[in-house]
Amino acid sequence: IRVYIPRFLVALLNLEDCGATRLYLKRPELFLTFENFFVMPNPAYFDFDAFAHDPKRAALDCKVRAGFGLVCWWIHPELRKRSRLFMHKDHQKIIKSNARTPIPPAVVPPPFLRRRRQGSPKNSTTTVQQIPDASKDRSFAIAVNDVLNLAADAVPYLYDVSDLTSSHGPQLACLADALRRHISQVYGIYDLSPRDLYFHRQHALWSAPDRAWALTLHLHIAIHRARTPACF
Repeated sequence: IRVYIPRFLVALLNLEDCGATRLYLKRPELFLTFENFFVMPNPAYFDFDAFAHDPKRAALDCKVRAGFGLVCWWIHPELRKRSRLFMHKDHQKIIKSNARTPIPPAVVPPPFLRRRRQGSPKNSTTTVQQIPDASKDRSFAIAVNDVLNLAADAVPYLYDVSDLTSSHGPQLACLADALRRHISQVYGIYDLSPRDLYFHRQHALWSAPDRAWALTLHLHIAIHRARTPACF
Protein backbone atom coordinates (compact mmCIF):
# COMPACT_ATOMS: atom_id res chain seq x y z
CA ILE A 1 0.00 0.00 0.00
CA ARG A 2 1.28 3.50 -0.80
CA VAL A 3 1.11 5.58 2.35
CA TYR A 4 0.28 9.28 2.37
CA ILE A 5 0.16 12.11 4.84
CA PRO A 6 -3.37 13.59 4.99
CA ARG A 7 -4.29 16.88 3.39
CA PHE A 8 -5.63 18.45 6.57
CA LEU A 9 -2.31 17.99 8.35
CA VAL A 10 -0.24 19.25 5.43
CA ALA A 11 -2.45 22.35 5.09
CA LEU A 12 -1.69 23.31 8.69
CA LEU A 13 2.04 22.54 8.38
CA ASN A 14 2.10 24.81 5.32
CA LEU A 15 0.08 27.52 7.14
CA GLU A 16 -2.41 27.55 4.29
CA ASP A 17 -5.53 29.64 4.73
CA CYS A 18 -7.82 27.10 6.40
CA GLY A 19 -9.70 26.77 9.65
CA ALA A 20 -6.86 25.03 11.48
CA THR A 21 -4.30 27.67 10.46
CA ARG A 22 -6.60 30.51 11.49
CA LEU A 23 -7.13 28.81 14.86
CA TYR A 24 -3.37 28.32 15.26
CA LEU A 25 -2.67 31.99 14.61
CA LYS A 26 -5.48 33.18 16.86
CA ARG A 27 -5.09 30.61 19.65
CA PRO A 28 -1.57 29.13 19.45
CA GLU A 29 -1.90 27.87 23.02
CA LEU A 30 -4.32 25.21 21.72
CA PHE A 31 -1.37 23.57 19.93
CA LEU A 32 1.67 21.91 21.45
CA THR A 33 5.05 20.94 20.06
CA PHE A 34 6.97 18.27 21.94
CA GLU A 35 10.13 17.04 20.24
CA ASN A 36 8.89 15.34 17.03
CA PHE A 37 5.27 15.27 18.18
CA PHE A 38 2.72 17.93 17.28
CA VAL A 39 -0.54 18.17 19.21
CA MET A 40 -3.52 19.79 17.54
CA PRO A 41 -7.32 19.79 17.84
CA ASN A 42 -8.85 16.79 16.12
CA PRO A 43 -10.95 18.38 13.34
CA ALA A 44 -13.53 15.60 13.59
CA TYR A 45 -14.20 16.21 17.30
CA PHE A 46 -13.48 19.89 17.87
CA ASP A 47 -15.53 23.06 17.36
CA PHE A 48 -12.96 25.55 16.07
CA ASP A 49 -15.23 28.57 16.50
CA ALA A 50 -16.29 27.80 20.08
CA PHE A 51 -12.76 27.09 21.28
CA ALA A 52 -11.36 30.13 19.49
CA HIS A 53 -13.72 32.30 21.53
CA ASP A 54 -13.15 30.78 25.00
CA PRO A 55 -11.28 27.43 25.30
CA LYS A 56 -12.13 26.70 28.93
CA ARG A 57 -15.80 27.61 28.53
CA ALA A 58 -16.04 25.48 25.37
CA ALA A 59 -14.36 22.58 27.19
CA LEU A 60 -16.88 22.87 30.03
CA ASP A 61 -19.78 22.88 27.57
CA CYS A 62 -18.36 19.81 25.83
CA LYS A 63 -17.94 18.00 29.14
CA VAL A 64 -21.69 17.86 29.66
CA ARG A 65 -22.28 16.84 26.04
CA ALA A 66 -20.17 14.63 23.79
CA GLY A 67 -16.70 15.76 24.83
CA PHE A 68 -13.96 16.73 22.39
CA GLY A 69 -10.75 15.34 20.99
CA LEU A 70 -7.14 16.22 20.25
CA VAL A 71 -4.68 14.31 18.13
CA CYS A 72 -0.92 14.08 18.52
CA TRP A 73 0.92 13.43 15.25
CA TRP A 74 4.50 12.25 14.95
CA ILE A 75 6.18 14.53 12.41
CA HIS A 76 9.24 13.23 10.58
CA PRO A 77 12.24 15.60 11.02
CA GLU A 78 12.43 16.16 7.26
CA LEU A 79 8.80 17.24 7.17
CA ARG A 80 9.36 19.57 10.12
CA LYS A 81 12.38 21.09 8.41
CA ARG A 82 10.47 21.83 5.22
CA SER A 83 7.09 22.93 6.58
CA ARG A 84 6.18 26.60 6.84
CA LEU A 85 4.82 26.24 10.37
CA PHE A 86 8.09 24.99 11.81
CA MET A 87 10.47 27.08 9.72
CA HIS A 88 8.45 30.25 10.32
CA LYS A 89 10.81 32.50 12.30
CA ASP A 90 8.07 33.47 14.75
CA HIS A 91 6.92 29.91 15.49
CA GLN A 92 8.37 29.73 19.00
CA LYS A 93 7.49 33.37 19.68
CA ILE A 94 3.87 32.65 18.78
CA ILE A 95 3.74 29.72 21.17
CA LYS A 96 5.38 31.64 24.04
CA SER A 97 3.73 35.03 23.73
CA ASN A 98 0.33 34.17 22.26
CA ALA A 99 0.98 36.90 19.66
CA ARG A 100 -1.60 37.51 16.95
CA THR A 101 0.89 37.01 14.11
CA PRO A 102 -0.31 37.15 10.49
CA ILE A 103 0.38 34.36 8.05
CA PRO A 104 4.01 34.75 6.93
CA PRO A 105 4.90 35.65 3.32
CA ALA A 106 4.60 32.82 0.84
CA VAL A 107 7.65 30.70 0.27
CA VAL A 108 8.37 28.22 -2.49
CA PRO A 109 7.88 24.81 -0.87
CA PRO A 110 9.84 21.74 -1.92
CA PRO A 111 8.18 19.53 -4.56
CA PHE A 112 6.49 17.15 -2.16
CA LEU A 113 4.95 20.00 -0.17
CA ARG A 114 3.45 21.79 -3.14
CA ARG A 115 -0.30 21.72 -3.28
CA ARG A 116 -1.60 19.57 -6.11
CA ARG A 117 -3.95 21.77 -8.04
CA GLN A 118 -6.78 20.60 -10.19
CA GLY A 119 -6.70 21.80 -13.80
CA SER A 120 -8.86 24.86 -14.36
CA PRO A 121 -9.22 27.57 -17.02
CA LYS A 122 -7.05 30.65 -16.60
CA ASN A 123 -10.14 32.83 -16.44
CA SER A 124 -11.76 30.76 -13.73
CA THR A 125 -14.21 32.67 -11.53
CA THR A 126 -13.64 30.46 -8.47
CA THR A 127 -13.72 32.57 -5.33
CA VAL A 128 -12.14 31.97 -1.96
CA GLN A 129 -15.55 31.24 -0.50
CA GLN A 130 -16.00 28.37 -2.99
CA ILE A 131 -12.78 26.60 -1.97
CA PRO A 132 -13.51 23.86 0.60
CA ASP A 133 -11.79 24.24 3.95
CA ALA A 134 -8.81 21.88 4.02
CA SER A 135 -9.02 21.40 7.79
CA LYS A 136 -11.14 18.25 7.41
CA ASP A 137 -9.83 17.09 4.03
CA ARG A 138 -8.61 13.49 4.32
CA SER A 139 -7.41 13.23 0.74
CA PHE A 140 -3.83 12.28 -0.05
CA ALA A 141 -1.30 15.12 0.07
CA ILE A 142 2.26 13.81 0.44
CA ALA A 143 3.61 10.32 -0.17
CA VAL A 144 5.74 9.14 2.72
CA ASN A 145 8.35 7.82 0.28
CA ASP A 146 8.81 11.37 -1.05
CA VAL A 147 9.65 12.53 2.46
CA LEU A 148 12.12 9.71 3.01
CA ASN A 149 13.78 10.15 -0.37
CA LEU A 150 14.64 13.76 0.46
CA ALA A 151 15.71 13.09 4.03
CA ALA A 152 19.37 13.79 4.69
CA ASP A 153 19.39 11.62 7.78
CA ALA A 154 18.44 8.04 8.48
CA VAL A 155 15.47 8.67 10.75
CA PRO A 156 12.98 5.89 10.02
CA TYR A 157 9.31 6.70 9.51
CA LEU A 158 6.98 5.73 12.34
CA TYR A 159 3.83 4.30 10.79
CA ASP A 160 2.17 2.88 13.91
CA VAL A 161 2.85 1.47 17.37
CA SER A 162 4.64 -1.55 15.90
CA ASP A 163 7.49 0.81 14.96
CA LEU A 164 7.99 1.90 18.56
CA THR A 165 10.72 0.27 20.63
CA SER A 166 11.72 0.31 24.28
CA SER A 167 13.99 3.27 23.47
CA HIS A 168 10.87 5.38 22.88
CA GLY A 169 9.53 4.64 26.36
CA PRO A 170 11.05 7.62 28.24
CA GLN A 171 10.02 10.02 25.46
CA LEU A 172 6.43 8.76 25.48
CA ALA A 173 6.25 9.04 29.28
CA CYS A 174 7.41 12.66 29.04
CA LEU A 175 4.92 13.26 26.22
CA ALA A 176 2.06 11.98 28.42
CA ASP A 177 3.11 14.36 31.20
CA ALA A 178 3.32 17.26 28.73
CA LEU A 179 -0.16 16.45 27.42
CA ARG A 180 -1.65 16.46 30.92
CA ARG A 181 -0.07 19.82 31.68
CA HIS A 182 -1.22 21.22 28.34
CA ILE A 183 -4.81 20.06 28.79
CA SER A 184 -5.07 21.29 32.37
CA GLN A 185 -3.59 24.72 31.59
CA VAL A 186 -5.44 25.35 28.32
CA TYR A 187 -8.77 23.60 28.84
CA GLY A 188 -9.07 23.40 32.62
CA ILE A 189 -9.40 19.61 32.47
CA TYR A 190 -7.68 17.81 35.35
CA ASP A 191 -9.19 14.32 35.26
CA LEU A 192 -7.50 12.92 32.14
CA SER A 193 -6.91 9.19 32.65
CA PRO A 194 -4.42 6.84 30.95
CA ARG A 195 -7.31 5.28 29.04
CA ASP A 196 -8.01 8.64 27.39
CA LEU A 197 -4.66 8.42 25.56
CA TYR A 198 -4.41 5.73 22.90
CA PHE A 199 -2.83 5.01 19.54
CA HIS A 200 -4.75 4.32 16.35
CA ARG A 201 -5.01 0.63 15.55
CA GLN A 202 -3.22 1.01 12.25
CA HIS A 203 -2.56 -2.64 11.44
CA ALA A 204 -6.30 -3.18 11.06
CA LEU A 205 -6.38 -0.70 8.19
CA TRP A 206 -3.79 -2.07 5.79
CA SER A 207 -6.46 -3.75 3.65
CA ALA A 208 -8.26 -0.46 3.09
CA PRO A 209 -6.37 1.81 0.66
CA ASP A 210 -8.79 4.64 1.31
CA ARG A 211 -7.49 4.77 4.88
CA ALA A 212 -3.83 5.03 3.86
CA TRP A 213 -3.83 8.61 5.13
CA ALA A 214 -4.01 7.32 8.71
CA LEU A 215 -0.78 5.34 8.55
CA THR A 216 1.40 7.83 10.38
CA LEU A 217 1.92 7.25 14.08
CA HIS A 218 -0.57 9.35 16.00
CA LEU A 219 -2.04 9.40 19.46
CA HIS A 220 -5.68 10.19 20.16
CA ILE A 221 -6.63 12.22 23.22
CA ALA A 222 -10.32 11.70 24.00
CA ILE A 223 -11.56 14.20 26.55
CA HIS A 224 -14.89 13.15 28.03
CA ARG A 225 -15.76 11.22 24.90
CA ALA A 226 -15.75 7.62 23.71
CA ARG A 227 -12.79 6.08 21.93
CA THR A 228 -12.46 6.39 18.18
CA PRO A 229 -13.39 3.14 16.34
CA ALA A 230 -10.47 0.86 15.37
CA CYS A 231 -8.32 2.23 18.19
CA PHE A 232 -6.93 0.57 21.27
